Amino acid sequence: MAPFHLHRFGNPHSLDNEHGRDVSRAIADATLMIAGSINAEPHEIFYTSGATESNNWLVHNIAYWSQTRKIHIVVSQLEHASLLEPIGRLNKNRVEVSYLVPNQHGLVSAKNVAASIRDNTVLVSVMAVNNEIGVIQPIREIGDICAEKGVLFHCDAAQAIGKIPFDVQTSNLDFASLSSHKAYGPMGIGALYISNSHIKRFEPMITGGGQQKGLRSGTLPVSLCVGMGAAYNLARERGKQDDAHLKRCQKMILSALAPYKDRFEINGSLDQRVPSNLNFQFRDKLAEHFLVTHPELSLSLGSACKSASDRGSHVLEAIGLTAEQIDRSFRLSFSRTTSENEVNNIAEIMAAYLKRS
Repeated sequence: MAPFHLHRFGNPHSLDNEHGRDVSRAIADATLMIAGSINAEPHEIFYTSGATESNNWLVHNIAYWSQTRKIHIVVSQLEHASLLEPIGRLNKNRVEVSYLVPNQHGLVSAKNVAASIRDNTVLVSVMAVNNEIGVIQPIREIGDICAEKGVLFHCDAAQAIGKIPFDVQTSNLDFASLSSHKAYGPMGIGALYISNSHIKRFEPMITGGGQQKGLRSGTLPVSLCVGMGAAYNLARERGKQDDAHLKRCQKMILSALAPYKDRFEINGSLDQRVPSNLNFQFRDKLAEHFLVTHPELSLSLGSACKSASDRGSHVLEAIGLTAEQIDRSFRLSFSRTTSENEVNNIAEIMAAYLKRS
């Protein structure tokens, strides 16, 4: 990314000069990497400011589709707020919404998806990996159902890239929201995958320049696009290596805390879960007390984007936890840069805390 901050400073949309053509080629290379990592075509990738904008953009189109007829959409209760909140603001006279209830392990049933689809259903949206409890949803099964019934399928894949195999073709996806920084790339950049068959019918949310085929106006941030491309390429190259490391981290924590297993629970399925995530629930201690007494640890009480609010986790509520249980829960995440010494350190801290409880 550095050269594009220092001397490769052309406008990627000014193709009448070499500076512009130079950075335009760099973005094209990055787009090729992003598309290749999800088995899409480069012209199906549209850059946004992040997965939040991508999700909002999709809902913007739902509102547009409902102008001519009453429509129905199906969405998981576990979705990110950037999807659930704009859906909640849709005209209820024009858009009916069915919310898929997960089981106690945080899993959405493909059978429930099939049962929820009606004659006027236009879209199903289910995220691939939940950002709070790390649970992996049966995206391919749901995609098969949507394809069979002729219903559009969207997936928030922000937490999937680099953690699980993600293929828009085998999952029969029409749309997918992508994030850069969830895959170790720069913040402030993401993308929306729009399958080729839907590009012409898709409505822009930001207009006024005609960039990106007129679907998302504004000069592209070259360094961020390049950074996202590099991050997605690294995620594909390092997938097996990172997965093995993250599984070791998760196993180390669980093994160290095994003697105290009667004093905590894991929220969400352990079997259908990315190894980078553990969501703990203390039996009789407030999670906030643990965080306050150990400020050296970077842990989260809920979603990172909502930690500044007083609202409890809608994800933990959806899987059946009470307000008291939610207050006793927190999320621990590992990354490719987390060392085994760091894992041992937090395991010792948590074991000592549980031993005292």
